Amino acid sequence: RLEQTGTGFLAEIENPGTAPALMTELRLKDPDTGKTILPVFSEDNFLTLLPGEKRRVRLDCRADKAALWLKGFNVKEAVL
Repeated sequence: RLEQTGTGFLAEIENPGTAPALMTELRLKDPDTGKTILPVFSEDNFLTLLPGEKRRVRLDCRADKAALWLKGFNVKEAVL
């Protein structure tokens, strides 16, 4: 889930699987072009999430809209 804030976005991610999600990378992309939004200042990145664990991560940037891109070990690559 991705929600817009005054300084960027707040991402809420969850590992619904039975294996740890390792080195999970978060990236913001322009939903129209698919290009990575830069610069983005993240309070955390390359996360490890245990099964059932949820985490909220603040992503500060100047974009008006964005899609959240996830990739990692034991993580199905996705754009949300």
